[in-house]
Amino acid sequence: MLLIVFSVAGIGSAALCWLDLSRPAAIAGVIGLSTAGVIALATSMNWLKFWAPTPSCVVISLLVATSGVLRLWYLRSEGDIPSPSKSIVAQDVNFGLGESARPAREGGITGPLVVPSILIVALCIWATALPGLRRVTAGQWGLLFSQSGVLLLLALVVAVTGFVVAIVAHREIMATVAILVALIVDRVTVPMITEVPIYTWTYKHIGIVDYILKHHGLPPTGVDVYNQWPGFFAGMAWFSAITKSDLDVTAHWFGIVSDTLLIVMVTALALSFNATMRSALVAGMLALLVNWVGQDYYSPQATAIVLCASILVLLSCSRNVPAAGYVSVPVFAVLVPTHQLTPVWVVAVTIALAVLKQLRPRWLAAVYAAILAAYLIPRHHVILQNGGLASFNPFDNTKAVGQGRGSDGRVFSVIIEQGLSLSVWVGAAVCFVLIWRRTRPPWELALVAFSPLALILGLNYGGEAILRVFLYSLSGSCVLVAPFITRALDYRPPQRLGALIGAWLAMTIAAAAGMQGYYGSWTYVTITRHQLEQSRELLALNEPGITVTVMAPPAGWPERSSADYVKFALAQGNYDNPLDDLRTSLLKGLPTPEAIDNLEAVPANGALYIVLPEQVWAYNAYIGLFPPGALESLVEQLSQRPNWTRVIEDEDTLAFKYAPPRK
Repeated sequence: MLLIVFSVAGIGSAALCWLDLSRPAAIAGVIGLSTAGVIALATSMNWLKFWAPTPSCVVISLLVATSGVLRLWYLRSEGDIPSPSKSIVAQDVNFGLGESARPAREGGITGPLVVPSILIVALCIWATALPGLRRVTAGQWGLLFSQSGVLLLLALVVAVTGFVVAIVAHREIMATVAILVALIVDRVTVPMITEVPIYTWTYKHIGIVDYILKHHGLPPTGVDVYNQWPGFFAGMAWFSAITKSDLDVTAHWFGIVSDTLLIVMVTALALSFNATMRSALVAGMLALLVNWVGQDYYSPQATAIVLCASILVLLSCSRNVPAAGYVSVPVFAVLVPTHQLTPVWVVAVTIALAVLKQLRPRWLAAVYAAILAAYLIPRHHVILQNGGLASFNPFDNTKAVGQGRGSDGRVFSVIIEQGLSLSVWVGAAVCFVLIWRRTRPPWELALVAFSPLALILGLNYGGEAILRVFLYSLSGSCVLVAPFITRALDYRPPQRLGALIGAWLAMTIAAAAGMQGYYGSWTYVTITRHQLEQSRELLALNEPGITVTVMAPPAGWPERSSADYVKFALAQGNYDNPLDDLRTSLLKGLPTPEAIDNLEAVPANGALYIVLPEQVWAYNAYIGLFPPGALESLVEQLSQRPNWTRVIEDEDTLAFKYAPPRK
């Protein structure tokens, strides 16, 4: 826990305690610089092939402590401890909406014990739901469409109600506690009801971190694209090497930290635009409730979003405190080797801010562009080899991974996700127009909220562009909407009772929609500990040259789950890709004997594993990937063919192994 606090607050505090920044800039700068400092340190050690995490942590800790002591000594000798500077902005409080007076009455819903009581009820309902959630088998409609899932949703609605009451009563501390309770209900549920981290692609990241820990360096060039963007992996290896924590446990709880930091950043972004604390807390709560994307898992993009949000807050504050703009530069410099797409969008936003004269100094945009170009140009061949980032087909770019009609449950979840996204964007647009009519329009927020939509015109990003669009627009949209929700929650009965109920209803509907989007695919994204152990055992006990294929990679089987994957990837880069001929045959209907014959006849194939975890059937029923009976026919044919044996057969997984006959 101490190292987590140090990683997100240590280096930044030591550096920024010497600067006079506004509170939002200080918050964003401390978190951004601290996280970036750890990543920069760990990445540099990997590039220099000098791996010494514990000594480096000791040295950095001493430097941080020395800086703090010197600063305190300096302030004591001066006899005056300055408070953080307050930005003087042209806008009125809350974009001209102002702030209501604190209610004079100390009774009714404004009483001091009302909010704590509501939040205790929410936690009790949540605790009641957990045992059932651990046992439930989610169907096509998702986790919420179970008895325990209904309780989970009810707990979140009660937490949101507690938050609304806290905002009405002007109890900012209790509103903060309500956000924490909502975070527990909405996100802590995942590690509480699962054995190991969810999502199969999480384990590709765990495998790289495991390799760094065991070999004290990055995987060889060419193993995968992550080698060229090592920031996240090096940083997490540094953290795990010092704490000696299990990678699976770290990954399991990683999302809670990333969600918490994003909420803090959105709150700081609102404060940077002169929002009241109530309005800023509403923005932070909205960022949690409407975020259905699920990009908070153990991944570079989750870290990149936090760094990106830090940069946006600092750039916003640079209008009045140019030093904040300078602080953002090292954060951006670390963002570039952490994620491929996010820095591209940040540079585009920075250039637009410079053109609109909403950035100080304006030449920071040129610095950002130069840093990005200096990093990407030497790596352009890697980007091209992996399909590039550009795709000028907007219709194709809006398709998510696994696009297709699928089951009625999937159609329902997609409608909810699209409806929530559209509602957020339309709501933000309407609020922007209303602000424009009142006071100076916040063009900076409009850029953050709506510029990600332009990504659809030119980027595909492996079928994930549409997810990134919503994720990037989340912070700006929430900050635009929050003042109007806060205004509606200014309780003045009976005149404004309808507005209050409407605001509460909007937040609860958003919470329910966001939770459905987050948990709608629960039927196939979970993984059992036994499956994880089997995956690692398969990699540990085999020699390079084998092929391991899963007919539906998103479902059930954790690929590349340990450092052992590297030896297989070096021997055959696509050793774990779906087999094209067999997959095509399955997509068209029942697998043909000819497709399996062709598979066996490939000279390059050594032993071949076809893994069919139980989640593949759930995924197929949810997505509608293969025709009915196709998977069952594949199992029947492989069971009858010579040289094929069942090497794993239990309630979770069925795996076949093909051993070529000796010549």
